[in-house]
Amino acid sequence: MATVKIIIGDQNDNRPRFLSSSYKRTVSELTGPLSFILKVEAEDEDSDDTLAYSLDPEAVKDFSINDDGNIFLRDKVSQR
Repeated sequence: MATVKIIIGDQNDNRPRFLSSSYKRTVSELTGPLSFILKVEAEDEDSDDTLAYSLDPEAVKDFSINDDGNIFLRDKVSQR
């Protein structure tokens, strides 16, 4: 099992918050590279704010995240 830390970037007064306190997904060994894993969502009280999602540096070798909060598997799941 792996835990992935997701960071939300923000430029204004109010801190963004995730819409869920945690997100969990099981990824099978049969899941192919570039497969969609899950979507994380956050909101910010600053009405003119654009959120920027990023992953903890340790997670980027296995996962990627786009501007919409969609997380994808980079490569096949490996046994560790």
